[in-house]
Amino acid sequence: MSADLPDSDIGFERNLNIMMFSLALISGYSVTIAAITGLIRFKKIHKSYHPFIFICFFGLLNEVISNVAAYLFRDNGINYNLYSIIEALLYLWLFKSWGRFSRKKYSYVFTLSLLIIVWIFDNLLLNSLFTGNSLFWVIYSFCLVFLSIDEINLIVMSGRGSLLRDSKFLICSGLVIFYSYTATIYLFLFLRLNFSERFYSNIYLFLQAINFFVNLVFALALLWAPKKIRFILPF
Repeated sequence: MSADLPDSDIGFERNLNIMMFSLALISGYSVTIAAITGLIRFKKIHKSYHPFIFICFFGLLNEVISNVAAYLFRDNGINYNLYSIIEALLYLWLFKSWGRFSRKKYSYVFTLSLLIIVWIFDNLLLNSLFTGNSLFWVIYSFCLVFLSIDEINLIVMSGRGSLLRDSKFLICSGLVIFYSYTATIYLFLFLRLNFSERFYSNIYLFLQAINFFVNLVFALALLWAPKKIRFILPF
């Protein structure tokens, strides 16, 4: 009894792998649009959005490093895990610059400490930097979703202008969409739920589509981000 796959199945698997790789490249590098938009508007845009421009830029840089590491070493685990904590700190800076922690001064320190402790525990104690670690991504994703929903509520309650042209609303909505899905996937992985490979392939493909869409939303948000205020001193 042969364990080899029929030629048709081998061809299907090969085509599926090529399609997944192509989608991953397109989805990952779609952040280029947001990064370029942010860099072009960096001097004009309000400084409270500067952390988000750094997020887009480092996201693009991580994508390049990940692909190079995967090609040269067949492993991009280290830079992926290191990038996760960098991105987390940048997003906390973004929400802090928006005044999200101004009413509760200790909430910023608490959230920052929580993410750093969980990252150290997950990547250095429970697992290794070389492996795909799920616990930190679950906690981090839920933190971003909660912060984003809180910000969206304030924007909606303020009733200011069109929501589809509100940069904060677009960014936070994108974060809720992407990180809600991400948290679900990493929760499956953390709990080691015994789903089929086809199931994980399907949710991975859908994640690439979400990532592509959200990156376009981020680019639009930076395009419509408010300009910095210029003060003119009276004489």
